[in-house]
Amino acid sequence: MSITDFFRGKVLLITGGTAFLGQPMVAKILTTLPDIQKIYLLIRSRTDTTGKHTSAQERLENELLTSDVFAALRRLHGENFDAWAQEKLTAVEGDLTHEHLGFSDAEYQRLQNEVQVFINIAGLVDFDPPFDDSLWGNALAAKHVVNFARGCKDAVFLHVSTAYVCGDTPGRVPEELPLPYEHYATQHREKTGMTIPETLSEEIEGLLSLSSATRAETESSENLANFQQKAEAEIKGTRKGLEAQVAELKAEWLEERLVEEGLKHARSRGWNDTYTYMKFLAEQMVMELRGELPTVVSMSLNPDGSEGFGCVNL
Repeated sequence: MSITDFFRGKVLLITGGTAFLGQPMVAKILTTLPDIQKIYLLIRSRTDTTGKHTSAQERLENELLTSDVFAALRRLHGENFDAWAQEKLTAVEGDLTHEHLGFSDAEYQRLQNEVQVFINIAGLVDFDPPFDDSLWGNALAAKHVVNFARGCKDAVFLHVSTAYVCGDTPGRVPEELPLPYEHYATQHREKTGMTIPETLSEEIEGLLSLSSATRAETESSENLANFQQKAEAEIKGTRKGLEAQVAELKAEWLEERLVEEGLKHARSRGWNDTYTYMKFLAEQMVMELRGELPTVVSMSLNPDGSEGFGCVNL
């Protein structure tokens, strides 16, 4: 069966479709596989610092359909473009950090009954973020999307990963499914003499505990006294309130500590940064939970359009 035949009449669910990699993928699918039935795009709503709310549908219209990657499709469909796009693309508001992807129970089940191809592109693309943001946005998000895909009637699942998930591995690294986490833990112990959690679930639980402990540090009597003293000095001669300044200092301190802890942890495991370690854990999640689900962890063989060049090694 050809790719065109396989996708004819299929219903797809794509995460990360408004981002720099997702945009050209969505446009490419619609261009080369025009006979698909529909693409659901899981998109988070946003609320900016001024309180302005942007819905998933608004993001679809303002971030994706106005992108340059849709220029050829706009020319092809002309004045019918908007009607055609409305027929082929549907925004569904969700969040991969939630166990049910941010869907209601009814919507979760409805989409599982419809979706036949699930492409997971979404992730937190920040090399050194607060580590628990990356834990939820990459590793635990992978758990949630695999569980969704396994509940579909007969879905194919594609997980888009990243380079360097192999960590500090010398020599050539083959493009193949990763070995189980337990193998890595044993290998790491033999190589470094350092004992680390022996199972993936234990490693994840350890990271969640580290997050809780780090966040609790902001409320220690010593830190609260330091925040108070520093805030009092900083607001002299300004119109800022003491409480607001203390809250700002706490937030800054916490972010710095979470970034530091993430880098320390990733490097202790043999990775250069938090992002690639969390993507390694995401691949481990996919491999551990997929069961009999037809799964591809993909790389790129051919060039394509892209935005956000700061995310790409050129």
